Amino acid sequence: MDRIKIGDIELIAVTDGAAPPVSPSWPFPEVPENDWNSHRYALDPDGLHTSNFGCFVIRDKEATILVDTGMGIIHLRDLVNHQDFCRAASWQLA
Repeated sequence: MDRIKIGDIELIAVTDGAAPPVSPSWPFPEVPENDWNSHRYALDPDGLHTSNFGCFVIRDKEATILVDTGMGIIHLRDLVNHQDFCRAASWQLA
């Protein structure tokens, strides 16, 4: 966990894993392949992209806030089988 303190506010980065490497066109289908040439640092040696999953905790003396934008339900269908997808979808609605 990475942390930074700004005045009385603490920002904590929490990671819960990474997806298997995929072609950058999978998470970013609108980006032309040539546009990745100036962003090779974001890809592994094989030219694949790895998504990191995580969230942030913002905390001060009075409150703790979890900030998690999530990856949405569209790509989730492609990552898990149907039973796991239904379980995950019900968690998102809870």
